[in-house]
Amino acid sequence: MKTIRIVVTVVLTVLANYAFALSETVNGITWEYSVNGGAASIVGVTFSESTSITLPSELGTCPVTQIADAAFRNNLALTDVTIPNGIESIGDRAFYGCANLTNIVLCEGVQNIGFRAFQYCSDLRNVTLPRNLIFIDRKAFADCYNIERVNIDSIESYLNIEFGSGTSTPICHAHAYLYTNDVKIVELIIPPSIREIKTCAFYGEDASGSYRMQSVVIPSGVTNIAGYAFGGYSLFSCIVFDKDIGTLSIGLPFQDRNACANVEIMPREGYVFKGWVDDNGTEVLNLFLSPTAITVSPLWQRAAPIISPEGAMFANASQDVCIDCEAYAATIYYTTDGRDPLEGGMEYKRPFTVYKSCTVRAVAVDDDGNNSVEATATFTRGETLSEAANFYGYTMETDSAAPWTVDAAVSHDGVSSVRSDAIGNNGTTYLMASVKKAGTVSFWWKAQCEEPDEEDGEDGYYDYGAFLVDDVVRARIAGNDTGWQFVSVEVPTGGKHVLRWEYRKDGATSYAPDCVWVDQVQWSPADGSGYTLTSPEPVPYSWLRQYNLGVASGDFEAAANAASGKLNCGRPTEVWEEYVAGLDPTNANSQLKAMIEMQDGAPVVKWEPDLNTNGVVRTYKVYGRETLENGGEWQYPTNSLHRFFKVTVEMP
Repeated sequence: MKTIRIVVTVVLTVLANYAFALSETVNGITWEYSVNGGAASIVGVTFSESTSITLPSELGTCPVTQIADAAFRNNLALTDVTIPNGIESIGDRAFYGCANLTNIVLCEGVQNIGFRAFQYCSDLRNVTLPRNLIFIDRKAFADCYNIERVNIDSIESYLNIEFGSGTSTPICHAHAYLYTNDVKIVELIIPPSIREIKTCAFYGEDASGSYRMQSVVIPSGVTNIAGYAFGGYSLFSCIVFDKDIGTLSIGLPFQDRNACANVEIMPREGYVFKGWVDDNGTEVLNLFLSPTAITVSPLWQRAAPIISPEGAMFANASQDVCIDCEAYAATIYYTTDGRDPLEGGMEYKRPFTVYKSCTVRAVAVDDDGNNSVEATATFTRGETLSEAANFYGYTMETDSAAPWTVDAAVSHDGVSSVRSDAIGNNGTTYLMASVKKAGTVSFWWKAQCEEPDEEDGEDGYYDYGAFLVDDVVRARIAGNDTGWQFVSVEVPTGGKHVLRWEYRKDGATSYAPDCVWVDQVQWSPADGSGYTLTSPEPVPYSWLRQYNLGVASGDFEAAANAASGKLNCGRPTEVWEEYVAGLDPTNANSQLKAMIEMQDGAPVVKWEPDLNTNGVVRTYKVYGRETLENGGEWQYPTNSLHRFFKVTVEMP
């Protein structure tokens, strides 16, 4: 009896080390499984209707750790499968031929996917791969025609995986499941641990040429992309690079140049390429199509700030401009005079106003000192008749039947003028404005029309331009090409005066284009009360006359906005700035000078000229810094730590 008992015990022990074929019904589904070493392996399943299933985590009190080879093979009733935590391995051909399976969720415990595990799952669209996945055998997802998205964002262990049956290759991803004859990958996110994308790592092939990979995100750690890494795809639309790639060696990743005919090269959000790629990715795309390996060092810049509006033509006297930087925190610098915003640009703190045609240039600098791409926006001052004629601050009216128009092609100032409209014989068209006080009106005009008969005097003007003050003709012009002529007419009396330009035709003969042009109209009140309207700070005409500026041309607006010939912190100053500082714009030695004196051990800043002696005429401010290098921003008011100072002046 003792011997029999010993034999039975030995037999039971031996059987315990091999798998038993068992079954268990859970929620109406019968699971077939085997047990090995105290762990269960699912070997089959029985159910009659199409269903979405979650595999059990325990069968027969044993934890389920495996899905055996061919466990669900050719099961057409299966539509959705969730693999729970605890299952570590999916066997060869486990879901082979499950043609109606659309979604597969592999939870974090799965480490191995077997040979052809999901082959011919032709309706499979979404695959979520687990964090701890180590190995995918060959053709695991072969012939899965409709896969649209593979999410592998969290995988950390693909740097040195063993590929296929014993081939060890440090490829970036599971070559096996993308190296298929049928897979269409729409979006591919490569895990951040990857350093190298090997040959054919994401190869896809289709005899019909319809496979696509719409986008792939390449992480910052990648240093090498080998040949045919994305081979076989006939359509490829977007490559997204993470920030700070550094040096990247690129082989010939595409098998077919047509695969990237419309590829977009994109950086991480908030950044753009600089140096080795243009805005639409053309240069880097050429590198991707190169037949030999090329090493590049991509540089990065923050995305450009946003100027609003993006550019505009404004018909009013000014245009408000806003600059923003939505994607990241940064300090914005801008200019309106053509200078580099990083070299003397103004810090943007609030919306500002432009008063004339200009290009706004702006650059953002983030907290780490990274410069953005430069943003530009061009603002063009749309012109009314008075603006085209430079008659700022006044309204010019015209004949509604034959209106005068803005002519940007012909002008005296190189910008634009106003031109009379075509009229018939014995016709007249007019341009009119009104002024007050006594003063002087000046302008430039030219004509192209019938020649006058000088022997007949005023009676010899047949087709001609006329200038009238209070209905009295004060000047005439006529000829087939008169060139620009300057006219200055004194109006000695006070009150309101009507200024009128006319083009008149007699009863016969024309000389094309049969019109007159008027430009740079200027009204200078005799009492000196006139001032400019287009300069950022209004400048009195009397001050400009004092330095003989704008007198000869009759254009005080242009004189106030012209460069003075001096430099302020390396940039040209304009005449209106000279007026604000109280300087002589025609004298290079006339400068705003600041002096530092020590009084009772403390620095005291003084300046000259000081125009604040007879009441508040100018506003002066003294700013200070501790050092010139890395001393922070200029601060106002100053404090005892400051050792460097500057003085600014502005109109109150």
